[in-house]
Amino acid sequence: MISNRNIRIYYLTQFLEGAVFTLPIIIVFLQARMTLVQVSLIYSWRYLIQRLAELPTGAFADIFGRKTSIRLSFLSFAITYSLLPFANNFIQILLLFTGSGLG
Repeated sequence: MISNRNIRIYYLTQFLEGAVFTLPIIIVFLQARMTLVQVSLIYSWRYLIQRLAELPTGAFADIFGRKTSIRLSFLSFAITYSLLPFANNFIQILLLFTGSGLG
């Protein structure tokens, strides 16, 4: 049985992940390093990676457990967004968004 605490944590993480009010700040940050077309490509790439990795990451969760999968996902997000301020060009940011998409 899923506890109420876990349900609240799930709703909180989903809200914070989908919090689009941070998007304008990220766009301004990324536009300082690349063009708007490149920013669009990076976000498209991230969503493509998310869709392509959905099945393999689901299989990973089935084999190693959901908790392990969720921990690695949060770790991937944490590493990605911690390194983002240090990325200076399109390729570095593309690699970071690939990690974010896998998470």
